[in-house]
Amino acid sequence: MPPYFPQLNLVPAECRSHISVTEFEGQLVLLTRQNFVKKKKRELDKSVTDSLVLVLLCYTDSAIYALKRSQTKKRKVVDRRASKSRKIRYHVHEKIFNFMAPLPMDLPPIAPKLFENFFGLKTPKPASVV
Repeated sequence: MPPYFPQLNLVPAECRSHISVTEFEGQLVLLTRQNFVKKKKRELDKSVTDSLVLVLLCYTDSAIYALKRSQTKKRKVVDRRASKSRKIRYHVHEKIFNFMAPLPMDLPPIAPKLFENFFGLKTPKPASVV
């Protein structure tokens, strides 16, 4: 007697005669056409995390659609507290070390005159002729 599959009830009655239940690599699998089964098995192995893997194949597409509908979609782990499902993006900076906040400084009264001719840009002197 084959194992009990509650999902087998999703398959239309005319298709049940074409389905066989086998054990493949420790997992119960519903098989019909071999080539199509291998292709669907590869696709489902990427998304199914349960120990039970079902491959429902039939002459109608309703069995395959029923299988896809019964599986829950995986959502990416993303912080979605922003509006319209947008991801909040941020980068954590390294802590600042060896940093001192600037101290206020009183400038001497001669400071504006010193900075006025900074690098000698205001009053250019003629180059000495050798």
